[in-house]
Order: sequence, then structure tokens, then C-alpha cells
Amino acid sequence: MSNVPSRSIVTWDADGNQLLGNSLLDEQNEKWKAGEDLPIRLRQLFKDIEEAVSGAIDGAAFVRRTPGRNSITLLELTDGRTFFIRQFHEDFNASDNHPYFRRFQNEANVVNWLRQKTRIPVPEFIDVRRTLVEHPLPYLLTPKLNGKSLYDAVSGLDMATKKNLAVSCAKVNIELFRLEVPQQIGSTASDGSGGLSVIPMIGWKPELCADRVFDSLEEYIIFLFSLRRQTSIVGTDDAEKERARQTLNELEAFVLRHARTLDDPAMRRCILSHDPEGVDDLLLGAHGDVTAVLDWEFHAIKPAILAVRYPPWFDYSGSFDPRYAWKPQEEHLKMFWLVTADESRELVKHYDEFVKNQDPEYYSILKAGISIRAAVSWLETSPIDVGCVFLRAWMDAEVPKL
Repeated sequence: MSNVPSRSIVTWDADGNQLLGNSLLDEQNEKWKAGEDLPIRLRQLFKDIEEAVSGAIDGAAFVRRTPGRNSITLLELTDGRTFFIRQFHEDFNASDNHPYFRRFQNEANVVNWLRQKTRIPVPEFIDVRRTLVEHPLPYLLTPKLNGKSLYDAVSGLDMATKKNLAVSCAKVNIELFRLEVPQQIGSTASDGSGGLSVIPMIGWKPELCADRVFDSLEEYIIFLFSLRRQTSIVGTDDAEKERARQTLNELEAFVLRHARTLDDPAMRRCILSHDPEGVDDLLLGAHGDVTAVLDWEFHAIKPAILAVRYPPWFDYSGSFDPRYAWKPQEEHLKMFWLVTADESRELVKHYDEFVKNQDPEYYSILKAGISIRAAVSWLETSPIDVGCVFLRAWMDAEVPKL
């Protein structure tokens, strides 16, 4: 196997300086070519896939992913066709009932459901091995879709095309907003008859999973605060944890007070949310149109007041506000933004204008939720914040304005 060369992508750091990154499909990925040695664990997998697609695999690129996420492999066939395998990570060593494996299964369920119910461009799984009993390395196989990843493409787009992309994202988000889903808060599973049921929220680590389904916005908020207090990213010694506890208690009181003022049923209605909408979760066409919405493994059903939001790729609010960002010395740990602050303001305005015209109720909830979403974003993202010092700085400066 060999490494793939990298391509430079322009992003911006918390101080507004340009950063050069690598394409997510290229960065540190290993490549394999037919005729080279193949690890024993992959031989049966590749044989099964060749049978499923009636073709021979000529090469593969193994995409590195962050811990807690299922692996991805890009396959090239001798006849020119290309496929992606989303594979249950072998290192998880999980049973069929493990939350990681349920998350893997539930992604296939929700994507197939979306293909039936919506026009949202989601992958088509042409071969699915869902159980650890049937297959030691379960996988989802899908044809490679057209388009470039958001991360790879957006820095090369002019503002007119970025605005088209914002509108295309809005169309997807409004369609999700209008879908009928079960009215509880959690992850989804198949209900056994082609629909969705709600199960306790499955996080990206076992300790971040919920132990029950939530029936109200307030219950879910209390759960998020309880998780944040328990994480090591807010501190490990007693003094750090106590500072974090005081800050989180203060923010929780503010958020719950604010939540109790949100008495419009439309704001509390549960909707399907594509979480987290990462920089590699969207594919784009040449004119900024969304050609595919990928990576549904962390999807959830949430109250609209939290799930209706601006696309993260141009969001500068809450924990994404660079003025309060963690600024480590290590380049690979730094937070980055795909557009500048000025571009973000312009894109927010354009997004507002479009959704206000297309769906006034969606627009109303988008604007009404600005404060609570900004606060909750500090609980749903995971930058290191020992003693919650960055959160405290944000609260001191921003909460009085909310």
C-alpha cells in the first residue's frame, strides 16, 4: 500500500488568517492496487463486494476518519465504476446490541426511509450486510456520487456560487423541517413496517449515549448539561471541574428560563436533523447545488427550535464564534472556518431572505432560536475548554445581549 499525495484547501483560523489544508479524501490515505498484498481481514470483504457488483476491484483508497466514526473505503473497478464502502469499524469489537452497531444499522434505515419520503439526494445502498453474525465486517455499499465535498470545493467558489449553495442547503433543511416524524427526542430505528421509531440518543462515544428517549425540550437540555459536566474536556482536577460546574450551572439556568418562554408548539415540534453536518457531509455540483447529503450516522430527532439552524459551514455563532475559540499551538488541533466573517454575514442575510420567502414558519423559528441555539452549541460541540474558560468569556460578553 502507498500514500496518496495531498491537495491544498484554503480555510481561515480564529484570527482570520488563511490556513492551507488537505483534501479530506487525500489526507494521509493509504492506497491499494490489485496484485498487491491485501490484509486478510479485507479479502473476504472484497470478494463479497465483487459478487455484489458483478465486477473486479482494481484499486482502493482507505479514508482515515476521526475515532468513533465508521470507516470509508473508495473502490475502483476494472470497468471504471467506483463505489464507497461505509464499514463498521473493526476496532469497536461490538455486539449486535452495542450502540455503535445500532448506529451503523440505523443509518441504513433512515437513508432508505428518506429515499422513499423525500427528494433529498441521499446515497443509494446497493448492498447491505447488517449483522455481525452474518458478516464479521458489516458494510454499506453505495455508488460514488457526483460532486465535490463541501470542504474541497467551497474555498474555490465565488460569492454568487456560495449563495447558490446556501439556497440549496436551505431547500434541504426546509424539506427536513416539513417531514412528519415521531414526536420524541432521540435517534431513530426502523419501526418494523417501513417507518421510523425513536430510541435513546446514540452519541459518538458510549458515555455520550442517552439512557432514555426524551419527551420535552427541557428534558433534552438537562441531559446535554449533564453530559458536559461529566466530560474530561472541561477539566480533570477538582479546581477545574468546580469552575466548569459553576459556569455550566449558570448557563443551564439561563437556557431553561429561556426555553420556558418558547410556548409556540411549532418551536417544540420534533424534526429530523442531520447531525453533525460536517465539512465532508455534502457534495456540490459546479453551480453550488447540493448533489448529495452523506453521513447520516449521527442523525437525530430534535425540537425544531434547536434543529432549525444556519448551515454550519458559514456559522460564526455560539461555540463557532472565533472570538471565543480555543487556539492551540498545534496546527492540526486548530478550529477552522470555511468562509470569512464578512462572507458569513452576507450568507446569513441571503439565507434569511430565501427562507423567509419560501417558508415563513421555518424563518420564524430560525430567528427565534438564535439565543438558545448559540448557548446549546457549547454543549453539542467538543472543543477542549478546561474550566469552561472560553464558555465563560462567551457568556460574559454575549448572554447579556440575548
